[in-house]
Amino acid sequence: MQQQQQHQQHQQEAATAAGVAERARQNTQSNTAHAKVVKDRTYVSEWRRYKEWVVDERAAGIIPDGPKFLTRENVDLYFSEIIVNRMVVANTARRVVSALQVFADEEEYTDGSETFTIESATVKKALVAQKNLYQRKQSKQVECSHSNLPTNVLTEAQTTRIVGESLRAQNWKDMYLSWTVCEQTFIRNHSMRVLTLRHLRLDEAHGPNMKGDDNLGVGYGAFDDAVVCYILDKYVHKTRDNKKRVVAAWRHKHYLRCATGSLAMNLFVRLYADAGINFYAAPPPPPGGDPGFPMWQKVKLIREWGDEKAVQSAFTALYARASLSWAKNTHLRKMGMEHGSARGELATHQLTTMSKHKADKGKLSFYETELFGPVLRVMSGHQQQDCYWVPRTRLFPWQQLRCIPTYSLGHGRVDTPALAADELIFPRIAQWRAQQASPTGDKSEAANNFLWKVLPRLAVCAIQDGICWLKEFPEHEVSRLLLHAMPAWYPQWATQARRECDNMESNRRVDGVHALNDATRAAFSALLHQMTEQRKEQQQHEEACKQREEACKRREEERERREEERERRVEEREQAHVTALRQMQTAFEAMTQQRQHQLPIRGAAPVLAPPPAAASPATMPQQRARNVNDALRNIPRIPAMPTGLPDSIAALLVQHEQFDLVSFNLAPRTHWSDAIKLSFNKRKYLYDKINEEAMRLQGLNKLERAAKLLDERRSDLTANQYYTALRTNSPSKKTRKRKAAERYII
Repeated sequence: MQQQQQHQQHQQEAATAAGVAERARQNTQSNTAHAKVVKDRTYVSEWRRYKEWVVDERAAGIIPDGPKFLTRENVDLYFSEIIVNRMVVANTARRVVSALQVFADEEEYTDGSETFTIESATVKKALVAQKNLYQRKQSKQVECSHSNLPTNVLTEAQTTRIVGESLRAQNWKDMYLSWTVCEQTFIRNHSMRVLTLRHLRLDEAHGPNMKGDDNLGVGYGAFDDAVVCYILDKYVHKTRDNKKRVVAAWRHKHYLRCATGSLAMNLFVRLYADAGINFYAAPPPPPGGDPGFPMWQKVKLIREWGDEKAVQSAFTALYARASLSWAKNTHLRKMGMEHGSARGELATHQLTTMSKHKADKGKLSFYETELFGPVLRVMSGHQQQDCYWVPRTRLFPWQQLRCIPTYSLGHGRVDTPALAADELIFPRIAQWRAQQASPTGDKSEAANNFLWKVLPRLAVCAIQDGICWLKEFPEHEVSRLLLHAMPAWYPQWATQARRECDNMESNRRVDGVHALNDATRAAFSALLHQMTEQRKEQQQHEEACKQREEACKRREEERERREEERERRVEEREQAHVTALRQMQTAFEAMTQQRQHQLPIRGAAPVLAPPPAAASPATMPQQRARNVNDALRNIPRIPAMPTGLPDSIAALLVQHEQFDLVSFNLAPRTHWSDAIKLSFNKRKYLYDKINEEAMRLQGLNKLERAAKLLDERRSDLTANQYYTALRTNSPSKKTRKRKAAERYII
């Protein structure tokens, strides 16, 4: 009985164990199906070759049929007969092992009940035999010793020439951007095809104008304090790192080699009129689905190259047009590292900070910087001992754009200018920022950095590098669009900026300071920067002085024009007045002559002549000049002037001189009538005003000109009304009627 119970217990334990094993197998199979690794295209090609070989061998009866392609006998026979005779390098042959192992783990041995290892002892021997056979065959081939040398890279001049040639290609955007970025940052072309807009970031902690670098000095330009970097996501690129990586490039000395400038021109052309991009958040995922990225974050930097084959053909055509050759073709990562080590004197451990290679078979230290300053400086066209110096980054049309480079992440521009650079280069940026700020907008840090930091910085770079594009490539798409986007003054400013760059470069004697110590180089750089800033301030001051002189000249011309207009109107009124007086005199003379011809009647009352017309220079009787006898006789003098004031100040001046009223200024007035006294005081007051105005004038006939000016000022007032206004508004006289008289124009 006891034995029977023990037997049943053992059966239950065995059944439980079998159930656990089956569940484990099912879970393993399910997890394997959901966690399949994205297979490389070379792996897929090797798996297809292997299956075709197995099918052919089974059809020939050499190997038996079976449910699986990967068996021990099949794999060993494949490597000993096929792989051993493949004329490829040893690393390429060994990739067959990795490729078949992936398909063994993910397709044919997925249930967990059985495992299979590709690399057996027979496979290892076959790989060694393949390597030796390949080496013997290669040693017997007749090949030029100078071909495919590891040192055969393009020179600086050749690199500049081929980059310029890439701008003439139809797909210049992808070609130009890929070349400059890969060369300066050491990333693969595969990584360039993966990068999107969300991988761009403006880093303000690793720019060339940062404190602590003795070779940089202080006080550099406003746009040398940050750097545009590229984020390499984990598990996406060929390195398969388990952490994010960052690469970047400082502004290059040559505008065509500048990765930041090429990115600016690329996005300038593509985003200037792009109405399809938006900055709304991603729609909610379906039930059980994975969340996606917002639309703008999926826009790729390289848009027309779908695979490596397209890249290879594009670069081959580029080398052919430039009449150059290079064995690596698309491997610009290799070219950049060669330039950095051979010409920039960078060590291997320095280069690996940018290339992200594993140094000494070990991982990079977690405490090692991702963006090493000496590497960034060398790859920007400098030597290690050089001070970072890119003249065009120090020039910007501040005065013309009234632009202030002050930005706040997430809060917009602190001081919003009336006309900003980012709104000129990217006209839709205000619309994008409004979309991002809306309730359904993308509130991620990537969106904030891209809209408020990356695009404004790239806009500035486009304006700065555009001065060279307008000169070297005036008919290029970038130059034409730049002239369309910028104001009309931009070409003139570009010419002036190029001249200023040449002056700054000529004043800098880099070769003369190489032998100096670090402190002296820093002091020299600071001094040179001060000289440049002083020269710039002097030019701005001279331009401001020139503008003030032009404004003064315009005001003086306007004043002279108004003066001439006033004189012309005064002359016209005076001429009309004289004409009217002459007409009245002619009429009076005609009437007098008519009456004189009439015979008087005896005993009749005498015919009285009409009263004379108003006193005027033409009709007023001339006063006899006073002689010595008059003075000795002590005869009281009374001015023979009319008691009423004439219609104009000019006529008053003529009467004042005609009646010699100046001689009555000190004469006794006790015997004068009240009317004569009042009229004389008014005339004398107005005559003094004429003299005061004449003292401010220069030239001839000052009194006549002064009288005309006063007539211009009195407007439609009579001389008597004008006298009353002057006396009422006189500062020396305080009356209650003064406010009422202020309505008159003086």
